[in-house]
Amino acid sequence: MEPVAATPSCPRCRAEVRAGAGRCARCGFALLDAPGRRRGRLGGRPRTPRRVGRRTGALAAAVRLAVASAALVAIAVLAAEMLRSGESIRGGIGDRPPSLLAIADNGGDRRLLRLDSSSLRPLPRSVRLDEPAEGWAWDPDGSRAAVVTAGAAALRLLDLRRMRMLATVRVGARGALAAVSWPRSDRIWLVLAPAGCCARGTTTVVIVDALRRRVIARRRFAAGLVRVTETPDGPVLLLAPPSFIGLAEVATVDLRGNVDSMRLDDVLAGAQSAQGVVHVRRPAIAVDPHRRHAYVVSVRSEIVEVDLQHRRAHLHRLSARSSLVERPRDLVDPRAEAQPPLVGRERTATWLEPGVIAVSGHDSDVLRRSTGALEQGTRPAGVQVIDARRWQTRTLDQHAAEVHAAAGLLLAADRRRGGLTAYEPDGDRAFHVLENEPTEILASAGSLAYVRTNPGRRIHVVDLERRRVIATRTGQSPRLLPTGSHVPWD
Repeated sequence: MEPVAATPSCPRCRAEVRAGAGRCARCGFALLDAPGRRRGRLGGRPRTPRRVGRRTGALAAAVRLAVASAALVAIAVLAAEMLRSGESIRGGIGDRPPSLLAIADNGGDRRLLRLDSSSLRPLPRSVRLDEPAEGWAWDPDGSRAAVVTAGAAALRLLDLRRMRMLATVRVGARGALAAVSWPRSDRIWLVLAPAGCCARGTTTVVIVDALRRRVIARRRFAAGLVRVTETPDGPVLLLAPPSFIGLAEVATVDLRGNVDSMRLDDVLAGAQSAQGVVHVRRPAIAVDPHRRHAYVVSVRSEIVEVDLQHRRAHLHRLSARSSLVERPRDLVDPRAEAQPPLVGRERTATWLEPGVIAVSGHDSDVLRRSTGALEQGTRPAGVQVIDARRWQTRTLDQHAAEVHAAAGLLLAADRRRGGLTAYEPDGDRAFHVLENEPTEILASAGSLAYVRTNPGRRIHVVDLERRRVIATRTGQSPRLLPTGSHVPWD
């Protein structure tokens, strides 16, 4: 006698169901959770569903809420890390600022206005400025701006959301504006130095209370200003003797007006006149804002690391990292017998994360003809990157004299051969645009860079994420005021 197969039944209503059916035809009970996985055993004893009480249900809900909260926190931390590393969740499009500030001068009618960041087209509403702007700074949240006018004698505070003037603060110090910054909501600092070329005369630092709208400190140095940069604590000054080339000095002024300084035994800086020629030495300085370390780069193949907190200095000698550097000593410190008499060497430096310093600049030479006339020429010193962890250097471009950091890239402009080249921080070339057009980097904002080309006086908007020019403006253009601080000294 052959065994009779059990008839499948629904676990809920006990009705007979067809073998392989997904739901009961009478009550609609789901017989299969997923392909191949049964909710109850057809034709056998049904599984008894577990009863969940109020306390157990509340505990399960709390667990689910905790898991969801942890997931949200993890997503937020990941997003913050991506933004800090220069990446963007939306591929960099979110890094574009909605608008830029600019100053337009139409026959003496000076106005502060907004421009669309991608097309540079003017947006509604503007603020009238009675005097030319010499420098500016934005507050940390971007809602206010400080514009220096009246020959650095006045500081205008502006509300950028309502586009109106808030107050005017009298600086009360003499000199041309060298730098201005708004590092904290309640503090603005300015650096003033003699107008014109070279590191001569005296230097003055002014600290302003942005909430009370008054000057709280003025500090005067009997030294010429060579370079200025900053940490979150305040300005960092590279100083030189006021009337000759001598040992350089690093000075800091905090936001309460306290001063610290130390002399560098291995760095020469300053300016002096001889036989009708002004000789200039202007080394570069870059600052690691987190460690509070400054790096001074002279014209020689070495770098001085300065611990600003403990006032200690250490000399590091640089070595070439790759074969891209041809005769590295000649690029950094040209041989005297192959070059005309020296007039001046100037370097600028930019700190990049993590531990990379970009250096650029130019050398000015002079030739004395048989007639006694002097002929001066300037040549770019190229763009180099220095690894501050291994003390190695690499030359990226031997012909560029200008470098700019934006959106995690290094932008090098070549005013002679033309073009804008972008490099990764490790020195690899990312892309090149505006071929054969002499270029000048005006500003950057987020993932956009603004480059002027000559002849024609055109301004191009370069999308650093898409790696191409997305807009071009011809004719007379307003003066762009990018976010952050404007340092006209460099």
